[in-house]
Amino acid sequence: SPLVSPPFPADSSALDAGPVEWLQITPFLAYQDYWITGQTDLTEAYDGLLYNNTQIQFIDDKTGLINTSKPISRPELFGTGPGRHIIGWDPAPAKDMFSKSDFMSVPNMFTVHGLELLSELLTKAGKSADAQKCASHAATLRKAVMSQMWNAKTNRFCDGICTDQKVNGHSGIYSDMYPLWMGLVPEA
Repeated sequence: SPLVSPPFPADSSALDAGPVEWLQITPFLAYQDYWITGQTDLTEAYDGLLYNNTQIQFIDDKTGLINTSKPISRPELFGTGPGRHIIGWDPAPAKDMFSKSDFMSVPNMFTVHGLELLSELLTKAGKSADAQKCASHAATLRKAVMSQMWNAKTNRFCDGICTDQKVNGHSGIYSDMYPLWMGLVPEA
């Protein structure tokens, strides 16, 4: 069915070559390709892969958020632990300015924005049913992100679910800058 399987085997090392966010930005790259070329052929050829790379398949039923602790990388290469994330790779003190948890804000925001861009691309490609599916997933995830990761008292996003003990309401620079760049910060 559309937007389910990548066009090559799921065990391909191409999917496991980098951290989670590197997969999640592929819809951003497809959008840039469209912006430069005006063509949707890249999106049409890889729509299933682009959709799966958003990590939408790891939505947690309880929270409605992407569970960032899921092992997306191949166990034989990277073990059975959580997928690798680029958040907080830089040296101290920036590395210590983000609280990691099972539901990190930035990867969730990457999924929201990636699905929104993919929806726009699929609309331009004439795939309205697939575009609507992406838009619906993006809207549902955006609502979950806003309700659980936006701290209305500080007017900032938390690094994960604000009430999670691992996060404890912490708002690192990544949780400020990425949503601003992606247009997720509330207008007010």
